[in-house]
Amino acid sequence: MNLPEIAASDVAVPAYRVSQDAPIAEGAGSAKSDTRPVAYIMSRFPLLTETFILREMLELERRGLPLEVFPLLRAHASVRHEEVDCLKAAIHYTPFLSAAIILANASFLRRKPGRYLRLLWTILKGNWGSTNLFTGALGIFPKSVYFARLVEKHRVVHVHAHYATHPALCAMIISELAGVGYSFTAHAHDIFLEQRMLAEKVRKARFVAAISKHNKDFLLRLAPDVPPGKIEVVHCGIELEKYDALGRGSSDRLELPNKAITAICVASLQPYKGISYLISACERVARRVPNFRCIIVGQGADRAKLEALIDEKGLRQVVRLLGGMPQHQVATLLGEADLFVLPSIIAPSGQMEGIPVALMEAMASRLPVVSTRLSGIPELVDDGVNGILVPPEDDRALAEAIIALSGDHSLRREMGERGREKVAAEFELHATVESLFALFSDVASETEADPSSVVPKTVAAANDVDGGIVEWVGEQVSQITGRQVEVSFKPLGGGADSNVFEVMARDEGPPIGLILKLHRPGGIQALDGVGSGRECAENDFNALTYLWSVFSQVSTRLAVPRPVAVAPNHAALLMEKCPGVGLARAKRWSRFRRKSSGSLADWFEACGEWLAIFHLATKSDGDPSQTFSRMERDFYTDLDLCGQRGLDPDLVLAATRRFEAEKSQAFDGRFGLVGRHCDFAPYNVLVSSDRVSVIDFEGLQQGLVYEDLCYFLGMHELTPPYHLSRSMTAALRKDFLRGYERHSALDRSAFEFFMLVATVKIMGNSPILRASTNWLALLKRQQQLRFYRAWLREQLS
Repeated sequence: MNLPEIAASDVAVPAYRVSQDAPIAEGAGSAKSDTRPVAYIMSRFPLLTETFILREMLELERRGLPLEVFPLLRAHASVRHEEVDCLKAAIHYTPFLSAAIILANASFLRRKPGRYLRLLWTILKGNWGSTNLFTGALGIFPKSVYFARLVEKHRVVHVHAHYATHPALCAMIISELAGVGYSFTAHAHDIFLEQRMLAEKVRKARFVAAISKHNKDFLLRLAPDVPPGKIEVVHCGIELEKYDALGRGSSDRLELPNKAITAICVASLQPYKGISYLISACERVARRVPNFRCIIVGQGADRAKLEALIDEKGLRQVVRLLGGMPQHQVATLLGEADLFVLPSIIAPSGQMEGIPVALMEAMASRLPVVSTRLSGIPELVDDGVNGILVPPEDDRALAEAIIALSGDHSLRREMGERGREKVAAEFELHATVESLFALFSDVASETEADPSSVVPKTVAAANDVDGGIVEWVGEQVSQITGRQVEVSFKPLGGGADSNVFEVMARDEGPPIGLILKLHRPGGIQALDGVGSGRECAENDFNALTYLWSVFSQVSTRLAVPRPVAVAPNHAALLMEKCPGVGLARAKRWSRFRRKSSGSLADWFEACGEWLAIFHLATKSDGDPSQTFSRMERDFYTDLDLCGQRGLDPDLVLAATRRFEAEKSQAFDGRFGLVGRHCDFAPYNVLVSSDRVSVIDFEGLQQGLVYEDLCYFLGMHELTPPYHLSRSMTAALRKDFLRGYERHSALDRSAFEFFMLVATVKIMGNSPILRASTNWLALLKRQQQLRFYRAWLREQLS
């Protein structure tokens, strides 16, 4: 079958951007002398393990931005960084309760009683079910109200929190009471362990700074109605020069006979750092590498357990725990080491890394690094280029990587140089703080210009069909029907990107048979100056036009909606209303309706045939390497979500091992690129007696044939047993594949691999598994989790 190709550029959906063009500064990179301060909130201060927050604040002050610091707790550490004394900002340490705090609460209760009480109820209700978050919310509420009073007093223009848990909640309370905007930086455990109120915090924030793309993707899955441009990737940065002047560069590290090979690990002694796996790996390394030693810098609750493990393995002469150290001493040790190891894992609690700053510091010191393929780490460490990545919880693979680097001085030097280049290009403090400074500048400028703008605009305003669109639709209907018709709109739903309406006639004439799709980015663009609804609408229209032409020539039974018109200025698309009901609905109670089995078999076979024709029509000869990278990144993001939402660690590990074992064969390039529907599932298929139509092409992108195919079958297999029996589900899968293979051959081994990927994707994005305080929803969540466990085990068998 010879069909024309569709160019990826014709259907690309542009990303949202937060404008960074509104400067607050009089000169480049500096703030006005009369600039109102930004408040910083963190859990504890000063904390030895949170050097990155201190560096960030110092750099902002160097740019002329005044700060007010509001720690929730005062840290009393025996070791502290000297740079704390360089901070100019006032640090407001407060108890949990005092006369001043009581007076501040009484004042807000008198001035804004409704807002105060609603806010208290909202945060207690929202955090119910989590002992940590609920007791924390109850504890910090009074002092957060007091902070709101101080924010008013010091004329703070914006509040920024580090961590999405208690600090972000404090920022949200201040914002509600003091009328200033807030933002927060999302790191790792603060978003992965518990998500109560997290989506609400994201929605209400002026912006969110995610330390990695992995974190951004996670938050967008959690709050799919949030425009992507609201979440900016802002890496934690390091001062590059401090890891060159204080330590020797790798080019100066001498390779002498019988020289000891020193591996260093800088990490808090907590389960998610995986230090026990490093100690086990050191036992293997010591047998094969003479004069090998490993030093571990950090403190934490696991120290006694790790010391016992070192004694058990007889490694006192090989592994040393040095405890916590200030930044300058760590830099010196990095300069004296040969390689850096950080064996991060997902802890039983679900805690895991973001992008560890310790890895950045090691790479800045020109050290080759060994770490695990987890969370945002692959965004920093390029496997085989500036370091080696191994699967989590695999001490054998960890040992082999250390041994490989220990025996190759040239490789260590080459990787060390590439590592410093990577950090200098993407994780240097001045550049990362510049991004944050620009975001602060934007929100401060908006607040100065329009104080009411501190209330975040939402996408809700884009839901209305405004007069301009009504007029445009009326003109199109008149051209089609030949009569003047007053139109109205019946909401049909929509998603994070669009709202869909059926166009209705107010007279008693025949139905119009049109669907109006309003691309939500267009509404956001009109409100907030971000996104491009024009491009989304045009891409959707172009894709539909091409596909409608293809399917019209190929089949009278297989179809897409016929495009009617597009109004880019309104981000609006008008198309025909396809006949039939949703396939997902048509499956309901089918096991009790014998007559429906024949129709379902025909429809599933037609769906498979539709997808094969779609793939033939959108086939291209592009380089699939970026698609492979995207799929791998998404797989681990989705698997992380599964772990956070209760999937057994042994299943997470088994899925990881299966993926790693088979990905090289699946990603060998033999499967060409095709168009990817992105949401090809039974709920986006409309079926009738003589037609099968597929809708919703807004997310059309490039991908592999197995992505849509396996996602469709995965969603199909989620049908509850009271609708379809297991034998019926299996038979319909065969019908679907038979329809597909009528036009294109399938590789069964690849099919099984991509079914695993689709399974993890569906589980990770399941709305049922998201945290809820409703007991009925929690019960449903546990039932679904049991089903998912069995389903994944079946895919892994």
